[in-house]
Amino acid sequence: MKISFPICTAVAFLINCATLFGVKEKSISVQTTPEGAAVSLYAANGAKIFEGISPCKIQMHKEKLVDGKVVIQKPQFRDIEVNLGRKVETLAFANICCLFPPLVVLGGAIDYFGGNFLTPEKTDINIILEPLEQKKIPKEKVEIKK
Repeated sequence: MKISFPICTAVAFLINCATLFGVKEKSISVQTTPEGAAVSLYAANGAKIFEGISPCKIQMHKEKLVDGKVVIQKPQFRDIEVNLGRKVETLAFANICCLFPPLVVLGGAIDYFGGNFLTPEKTDINIILEPLEQKKIPKEKVEIKK
């Protein structure tokens, strides 16, 4: 049985779609109310890879963002941690179109080791910061001197 060049070419493109056609960089948008909070991004290994002030946009290779953590801090407000998580890149499912198990595995491996199989689950972070509780002074202990 002869296999034509166009069919071989189509199969070659399908087995690593996420690597060939996927977006390598991803951006994470961080907005806070009130604005002006310190924003830090930590990679999955715990290394700090970004610092900024809200509102901000973080753009970098999606492999660095997968399973990362965004920490938002502002004086007088509670600290917030947001885990970015992970999900399978939509284009990685095109490997299944090959219907030939060794090629499906090969395509998945190319996408995975090329850093294009996974992408962060959260890309838009919109947080309303919660104020820290202030210690209330009872009214009877407050003296007003004139």
